[in-house]
Amino acid sequence: MTLTTEQAQAIAQTYVDAKSKTCALSTPPSGFDPESIEQGYFIQKQWFDIHAKAGKSLTGWKAAMSNQAAFDRFNLTEPLYGALFEDMLIAGDVLESSKVIAPKIEAEIVFILGEDITQNDVSDEDILSCVSHLCPAFEIADSRQEGWSFKRGSFLADNAVASYYKLGEKYDFKPEMMSTPFMCRLLCGETEIIGSSENVLNEPLGSFLSMVRQVISLYGTVKEGQHFLSGTLTRPIDMTVGETYKLNVLDMDVELLYK
Repeated sequence: MTLTTEQAQAIAQTYVDAKSKTCALSTPPSGFDPESIEQGYFIQKQWFDIHAKAGKSLTGWKAAMSNQAAFDRFNLTEPLYGALFEDMLIAGDVLESSKVIAPKIEAEIVFILGEDITQNDVSDEDILSCVSHLCPAFEIADSRQEGWSFKRGSFLADNAVASYYKLGEKYDFKPEMMSTPFMCRLLCGETEIIGSSENVLNEPLGSFLSMVRQVISLYGTVKEGQHFLSGTLTRPIDMTVGETYKLNVLDMDVELLYK
């Protein structure tokens, strides 16, 4: 099926409305369940217009399905990407359960740009020279499709299930911080989960570099101040109301209460 811009806008609006109303969709929007990556990104692009009209600015990007298990399950050759908007950034240390449907929390490393990058044919060194800060983060992924049921295309149409994210303290970026594999410690209440940079294909640094190039290819310039979530260091964890989540990675910390 060939999608018109109007059809893609209607599908994207349905997902955006489902997010704002925290109401899962029992069937695909407009009865259309895109499987192709191209159709998924075409629908995802409509999220930009919807948020721009609502006065919500773009704050960054996320890498999703960035591990081998996801590659195998969805027959991928590269991660999939989603956009982050200002209303997704958690300002405090609390996420209200009324704002999400069936959230999963992920441990992340975030790269923050200090300069715009306009071309994707630049060297790794050129990209890294544009990074100003690094910080730990939580991503809160939340599928608008009931039961987390999606194909590759519908996953992208749902903006790669981007929902909310919480940044920890920012640290000056030095490439040598990422020179060797590293572990992370995620506390989910009383349960400890150990994650690893090796859970992300090509490690977070390689994932970030690929993400910059692919986002530029898809959407154009990436800009100063934007946040790049490079892929989860742990498996996604179903969130439990009343629990506090604490992440330590590279001697950096971030904490979030879900209530």
